[in-house]
Amino acid sequence: MRQIVFALAAFSVMLINADFASAESCTQRAGECRGVAINVNQPGSQNKCIAEISRCIARCKQGQKWFVGPGSGRQWIVDRCE
Repeated sequence: MRQIVFALAAFSVMLINADFASAESCTQRAGECRGVAINVNQPGSQNKCIAEISRCIARCKQGQKWFVGPGSGRQWIVDRCE
């Protein structure tokens, strides 16, 4: 039983680390956002992704490290404020 609990705990830590390992800068997340916007085909979505860069950088410098996708409100973790 202890081995199962330990294995589950180790797996949880790996998942948490994997999420943070995928974090990028605000500019890189804007590129991903634009890719999603192209697939959704909503007018102006790509421009909103670009406009979010400055807001992301400002939030990041205050310690709130995430990029907010326009329309969906999806938050992507960032690790660099650039």
